[in-house]
Formats: sequence, C-alpha cells, structure tokens
Amino acid sequence: MLALLLSACQLPDPVAPSAAEDATYKILSEDALGTAWAVGPHNLITAGHICDGQDRFALVTTRGIRFGAEKVDLDYDDDTVADVCLLQTERGLGPGLSLAQSMPAVGDAVYFVGYPQGEWTKSEGAYLGDVDGPAAWSNYTFSAPCDRGASGSAVLSDEGVFGVLVRLIVTEDATGFRVHSGVEGCVVTPLPDIQTILQKNHLR
Repeated sequence: MLALLLSACQLPDPVAPSAAEDATYKILSEDALGTAWAVGPHNLITAGHICDGQDRFALVTTRGIRFGAEKVDLDYDDDTVADVCLLQTERGLGPGLSLAQSMPAVGDAVYFVGYPQGEWTKSEGAYLGDVDGPAAWSNYTFSAPCDRGASGSAVLSDEGVFGVLVRLIVTEDATGFRVHSGVEGCVVTPLPDIQTILQKNHLR
C-alpha cells in the first residue's frame, strides 16, 4: 500500500519533455532573441553569445509572464567550442533540468525545447557526433531541426541535458566552409562546459 502511495506521489521525470517545457524560457537581449533553461531554483543556462556584452535580461514564460535575470558568469570565445552563460534570478524556477552523466552515443535519440523564431517548439532528431573532423568546429552535432532563437536551448537525451544549442552546423571541404541549413540540425557546446561553469560557481 505504501509503495502505491509513493508511486502516485512521485515527482515528474526531470528529463521528460513536459519538464523541459516548464523549465524553458524565451530570453530577450538587446541584440538577440534566444532560449534559456532552469538548472536550479534561481539559476538558468543559455548560450554565451546571448550574454556577450550585456548583464541584465528579460525572460518570458510559456504563459507570457516576464521576469528579470542577471549574468553571473560567461564562457564564450570565438576560437573555442565553449559558448555558455550562467544567469541568476530572484524568481523561483523549481528544481531545474537534470544533467546527463555523459554525452550520448552517435545515433541516440535527442531533442530540444526552445524558441526558434520566437515560437515555442519541441524538435526531435539524433545525435550525430563529429561531422567535420577533429580540426574543425562541428564536433557535437545533432539532427533536430533548429532556427535562430533556439540558441541557448537545452539539448537532451533520455539521460538529461548534454549540451546547449549554440549554432548551425558548419563543415569544411575543398571549396571552403559551408554553413548548413537549420533543417539539418545544429551544434551544442557540450556537457563538460556546462559542468565547468556550474562547478566554478559552486552550483554542482
């Protein structure tokens, strides 16, 4: 009987799409529209390039409620893969999304919840891994269709968040660099970069 009561009272799965929707917010900066997601009761993660050059942001819930957040830390460099920003807000956000223990395997099902073109979207695909070789930029790619405004979205496997959506896929061939369509998927800054910024700020 106790087991039945406990199972009936269990909290929602922290990596389920419904949890991702509840923990995901539209973020408005001076120059861009993006996505942020809760990683704890008062902290959010977004893409570093969303935060570059700005300290305060407006966020919007799926119900249209606006609230403010401030930049706590930024790890962003055009010459590296890292592209992640940590925010803090006074608003209670709940427990936030769980991080995966490791990166997914190539072919694993993945998805993101975000605001491409300002519209709430859940987009599904597969983890593609390194599509352009170790010397180039697209080492952590996935096939779920994306668009501008999705930057900053949590990208999840069935184990939890493994990356932050940061840009379109770029490959290099004999003719130079090619920026792929968002229909083909996007690139994440990977799990270790999220863990690093959280550990640096004593949040893990």
